[in-house]
Amino acid sequence: MAGKTLDALIPRKGMKLSDTLKYSVQIADAVAAAHAAGIVRRDLKPANVMVTEKGLVNVLDFGLAKLTEPAESDEFGTTKTLEPRTEEGTIVGTVAYMSPEQAEGKKVDARSDIFSLGSVLYEMVTGCRAFEGTSKISTLSAILHQDPKPAAIRCSSKTSGNRKTPKPRSEDPAK
Repeated sequence: MAGKTLDALIPRKGMKLSDTLKYSVQIADAVAAAHAAGIVRRDLKPANVMVTEKGLVNVLDFGLAKLTEPAESDEFGTTKTLEPRTEEGTIVGTVAYMSPEQAEGKKVDARSDIFSLGSVLYEMVTGCRAFEGTSKISTLSAILHQDPKPAAIRCSSKTSGNRKTPKPRSEDPAK
């Protein structure tokens, strides 16, 4: 597929707001379409989003996706996982974009993808990952126990030259 992955397009200081909005709406629509089809992605990240030369977004790599279907006994249409199941306690996905439930190896649903989408959007705006540690374990710990720092603070000077290893960020300026 012709184009560039989103991670290649995000500059150190984040994307222009117009580009962030243009791409994020398309990503959210793609995730919503997957959820409507009973699919939970479990690995939404900038490297899995392709942007064509015309600015169209394609969400790629559904290799870790889980198929779900409406639970028969539930009149409100919640979903249940179809076989084959990932054993509970197994962590799959890219650590920096995992939801807390996914980081703990718990059962995930569409809300996990929404959390990951928020992490991707944060990175698009700031140029920094929302959750980062010096190792996979410390990144998982940050997801479970920390809020991202306010976007206005951005990446520390130590990591601002390397967009791949920024400090955590938050949406709440009061924190």
